[in-house]
Amino acid sequence: MQADAFSNKGYFDNWNEMFEAYFGVDPMSIFANKAEAPYLTTTTGIRNIIYGAWLTTIFVTTHNALGAMRDAPWRKSGYRTVITPYFDGSTPGDGVDQGGAIPSSTQDGLDTIEINPKTLSNVLDISTAELAMEGRDDVAKWAELVDARRKIMMMGWDRAFLAYAPTVTGSGVKGIESIDRIIASYDQFANSGESPVTGSLTYAGKTRASADSEYDSYVKHFDGTKTTLALKHLDDMVAYCQPYWDDGDFSNKHWLTGVDTSARLQQLHMVQFRGKLENAPSQYTVGGVKTLPGQKGMTFVNMYHNMPIVPDKFTDNHYTSSLTGLSKIYLIDDDYIEVAVGQPLEYQESKEYLATGYLAKRGIFHAVMEMAAWKFGCHAKLQCIG
Repeated sequence: MQADAFSNKGYFDNWNEMFEAYFGVDPMSIFANKAEAPYLTTTTGIRNIIYGAWLTTIFVTTHNALGAMRDAPWRKSGYRTVITPYFDGSTPGDGVDQGGAIPSSTQDGLDTIEINPKTLSNVLDISTAELAMEGRDDVAKWAELVDARRKIMMMGWDRAFLAYAPTVTGSGVKGIESIDRIIASYDQFANSGESPVTGSLTYAGKTRASADSEYDSYVKHFDGTKTTLALKHLDDMVAYCQPYWDDGDFSNKHWLTGVDTSARLQQLHMVQFRGKLENAPSQYTVGGVKTLPGQKGMTFVNMYHNMPIVPDKFTDNHYTSSLTGLSKIYLIDDDYIEVAVGQPLEYQESKEYLATGYLAKRGIFHAVMEMAAWKFGCHAKLQCIG
C-alpha cells in the first residue's frame, strides 16, 4: 500500500513502517505501563477526539446552580447563632419603669454551627505513548483532556450540590454539601412522606429529625401529595422568608429550580417584566491611544418578585420512594449562605516519572471549600409539584 503524504518514500515494507510514518512512534510502545491505566490508545473512544474528549466537552459545557452561589474567602470554621433570644421579663421590650432598677444582665442562648472544609480533587493522567502521538488529528491531546476533565469535574461538584438528601448515608456527603440538606426542616422529615434515612437532613451536626428548631428552613411539601404548581406557592415562600431577611430586603436573593420547572414558571407569568443585567462598556488602549468604547451589553433573566430564576438540569425532582414530578424550587438568601473557599481551584501537573511512579504525565485539580450557611429561616424549598 502507499500513502499520498509519504509518496516520496515509495511503498511501505510493512504495517509498522506505515504506523511510524504517520504517528512517529513504535506501535508496540502504546502498551507500555498498561497496568497503571492512564489514558491509553486502547481506551474506548480516546483516540478519536470527535467521539471521545471533544464530545464530552460539548456535553458538559453549561451554566449551573453552583456557579450562581456567592463565593467568599474562608473566614471562619463556625458561627454563633442566637437560639433563645432574651427579653426583659415575660414580654418583649427593653424599657423599665421610671425610677426602676437596671435589670441584671441575662444572656441570650447561643449555639455554634461548625463548618468543616472539604478537599475537592480530581486526577488525570496520560501515557507517554499517547503524548508521543499528540498533535495528530485523530489523537486526543493532553490540553483537550485537561479541559474536558475540568468541565466534567465542575459539573460533578454541581451535581453533588444538588443531590437528594435522603440518599446520603453517614454523617455527610462526598464532595460539597447538598443544598437539599441545608434547606430542610423537621416538618419535611415528619410530614412530607419522604421517609428519609436517619441523619440525611442533618446539616453541620444540627439534626432536624426530632423536633422543630431554629435550624429549620421553610419547606412547602403538600404532605407528600403531588400538587399543581401555582404562583401562590412561591408567594407563600416569600411571605414566610421575608421576615427573616435583613430589613425585609429583596436584594441578594435568587430562585433555583430545574429547567422543566423554569419553563412552567415562564408559562405562568409570560407577560411579566424580565430583568436586565447591564454590563459596563469596555475600552482598550492601543499604543497609549484610547479606542472608542464598546457597546453596552446585557443579559435577560426571568424574575419573580424581582429575584432572578436560575435553572439547572441537575435540580432534584424526587419526593418519595415512588413519587416524582417537577423539579424542586429553592428560594435562597445569599446574605446567609455562600461557597466558603479555603483554597481556590488550582491545577498542577507533572511528568517526573520517578516522582509519579510510572511512565505517564499526571495532572491534578485541587481545591478546599464547602457550602456554609448560618441562618435557615431565610431560605425555603417547594416540592411535590407537578
